[in-house]
Amino acid sequence: MAKALLDPVVGLSLSLQANRGIYALLLGSGVSRTARIPTGWEVTLDLIRKLATAQGKDCANDPASWYRKTFGGEPDYSDLLKSLGETPEERSQLLKAYFEPTDEEREQGWKKPTQAHHAVARLVAAGYFRIILTTNFDRLLERAIEEAGVTPTVISTPEAIAGSLPLIHQRCCVIKLHGDYLDTRIKNTVQELSKYDRGMDRLLDKVFDEFGLIVCGWSGVWDTALRGAIDRCKSRRFSTFWTSVSSPAKEAIDLIQRRGGQIIHIAGADLFFQQLQDKTEALEASLAPHPVTTTAAVATLKKFIAEDRYSVRLHDLIFDEAENVHSAISAINKGILGHGIKNSEIPNIYNNYRQAATTLIELFVHGCFWSRPETDSLFSTAIQQVCRQPTIQSGSVLHEGFAHYVGLVLLYAGGVTSIGAGKFKLFESLLIQTKLRDQRRTAPLALALSWSSLTDFSKTIFPTERKWTPLSEHMFIAIREPLRQYFPDDAEYDDMFDRFEYMLALLVADQRSKPSSPLAFWGPVGRFGWKAVRRAYEGSIVAVIDSEIKSLGADWPPLQAGLFGGSLDRLESVRTTVSDALAKLQWY
Repeated sequence: MAKALLDPVVGLSLSLQANRGIYALLLGSGVSRTARIPTGWEVTLDLIRKLATAQGKDCANDPASWYRKTFGGEPDYSDLLKSLGETPEERSQLLKAYFEPTDEEREQGWKKPTQAHHAVARLVAAGYFRIILTTNFDRLLERAIEEAGVTPTVISTPEAIAGSLPLIHQRCCVIKLHGDYLDTRIKNTVQELSKYDRGMDRLLDKVFDEFGLIVCGWSGVWDTALRGAIDRCKSRRFSTFWTSVSSPAKEAIDLIQRRGGQIIHIAGADLFFQQLQDKTEALEASLAPHPVTTTAAVATLKKFIAEDRYSVRLHDLIFDEAENVHSAISAINKGILGHGIKNSEIPNIYNNYRQAATTLIELFVHGCFWSRPETDSLFSTAIQQVCRQPTIQSGSVLHEGFAHYVGLVLLYAGGVTSIGAGKFKLFESLLIQTKLRDQRRTAPLALALSWSSLTDFSKTIFPTERKWTPLSEHMFIAIREPLRQYFPDDAEYDDMFDRFEYMLALLVADQRSKPSSPLAFWGPVGRFGWKAVRRAYEGSIVAVIDSEIKSLGADWPPLQAGLFGGSLDRLESVRTTVSDALAKLQWY
């Protein structure tokens, strides 16, 4: 037999993506199995055990046989409930124990929406499913759909059918064929499942005539009325897909053949629906245009960064934008090669660089604010991509300024944001995990940047009234607007910027320090430096952080996050080095 050309789940996702909203789901007890929710028959058998115990009897391992022998008929769900609970409230409480978790079960993660429920809910929220038929009594599906931001219409009684909107106007309709566990009229026994009321039959005739069908977790063996409703629909507008963990029962095979359906063998409902969701969304994404505006790119990042299942797409979003910036800057560089560059022209060149990186800078700000440990490395990689620039004048200070400018803007944007969000491991990652390479070596960003050269060079190209720290003053202005959403107050932004630069100096000094000559090089000095020296020390960020360290000691959050090796002694040594160097600086 020739091998199938297409994975059946991929084939289904293609059909689902191309025909949004035209497939109805039919879900059985198999979908709730991993949630430890009992089937209707399992509830019936347990009720029989309770009844036998109440009568002082032992139904052994065959409750159904004991019931038949004792009462002369098939187990009747309604009669069992009436025997065990005199009032509707008592019967309701009896049923809750089967479907609502105890504290212990909640700790175990039982009786809550499964991966399958959540995947279905996300597909509902995206508009792929509008009609869901289920034989389950539980409310896990409804809970998952509501958590996804959609309020479903739930039909579980004949009265609900009469009062519902037409299917075509439903955002999401969950039809509980056998009822809800809080309603004692639920259908459970063979007799109860043999016939539906007229209103339900008419509704099912409409669903099976107007929608395709995807079946999961339903055996098709016991539900005579449901089989009949599917069987009497003669139209074949859309396909039927029947998923099964093992070989379907004879009743199911007969139904599938008459419907012209396709069997999809699956490992379980959780994996199947997760794959279906992932593949459908991937197809949708492949057809969607690449985000062309900064707003669209940021919205996409916020969606992708929240969940591990979007990790590949988040990587591609940031990687692609970094490559776009790399290409744009290379084009700018190509345009200025071959003729002399005046210092007066350089600010405009840098402005063009920054304009080309507008979207990436915004992605850095929002991404670093919402980043998780699993996504931190993406931002280091992006800086490496951007700094991979062709030389303009090999070996000169001018080359280093051009090559590293956008990377420095990204470092400041991401660094201030990460410090403000308390994400110190991300801050360290930007400085240490970001690797820059020149003709001689590969080194962490903290060591690869020639801070003294950049600072000296910046005095000639960044016009500012304050000549003490021109590079710092320029960065303070350059990243202000992208960070305004998270730091709207100007004074708060000022403090956070200074905190970042002081932390930057400490971390660079820590990386540069050598046992033989710890004072040889300590790192860059930003605006915080002249504030600490020329203004009252008590009001500077240096004084604020010194006070924090004195008060908290080893519990200072950056140390708790592992910066400076988590060593208070190492931090104190570096802090002393920086403080001594600050005191020796001459501000003009």
